[in-house]
Amino acid sequence: MSSPHNTCHSERSEEPPYWLLLLLVLVLALALVLAFCLSFPKGICFSPLLLLFPYHLSLTTYHSLMRSNVAEYALIAPPTLSAALESLAQNPTLTPIAGGTELMVALSAGRLPQKNLLSINHLKELRFIEVTPEAITIGSGTTFTDIRKHDVIASEFPLLTQAASWTGSIANQNRGTLGGNIVNASPAADSPPALLAYDATLTLISARGTRTIPYTDFHLSYKKTA
Repeated sequence: MSSPHNTCHSERSEEPPYWLLLLLVLVLALALVLAFCLSFPKGICFSPLLLLFPYHLSLTTYHSLMRSNVAEYALIAPPTLSAALESLAQNPTLTPIAGGTELMVALSAGRLPQKNLLSINHLKELRFIEVTPEAITIGSGTTFTDIRKHDVIASEFPLLTQAASWTGSIANQNRGTLGGNIVNASPAADSPPALLAYDATLTLISARGTRTIPYTDFHLSYKKTA
């Protein structure tokens, strides 16, 4: 017959080693970080992972996701619209970039053949919404957030407001421009159906002059414009 002391001793469970508990905590923390990262686009998750992995490993992995060599690209930003038009006339290899929601995706994927970029995102001459009794004129640099928040557009052209709210995420709407959505000539774009429904016209400008055409005549085929 066992003594009370011996009975108590035999029923006591052995506690797990301290290092095993620590390992379980680290594994759980890593799993939570990875789950958090998977909810973001590629590349973003590597910032918190720098705390858990060696620097060179994270940097190498991030570099493999950026498939373009940014050193091969050149970017200029003329201070005015007239200067930008002159630069485009002098160098036909320049590609205008405004919000960059399409071009930057292609750059990250290594699918951007245009090496010489011209920024027009800062040009105030292209970002405006002008209301008159006859029409509403929207600059090509106007963002979808600008359109989505404009009361007159919401009242008079609700399809365009709805299209602006459908264009990507809030971040895309803050950066993406109406002009870029049009000239990108993608059949997946949100604004063209609304513009077609409202019989919109486009005013096209260059160093040579200005011309106005119906929007119905602008898109010739996939990724090809007038």
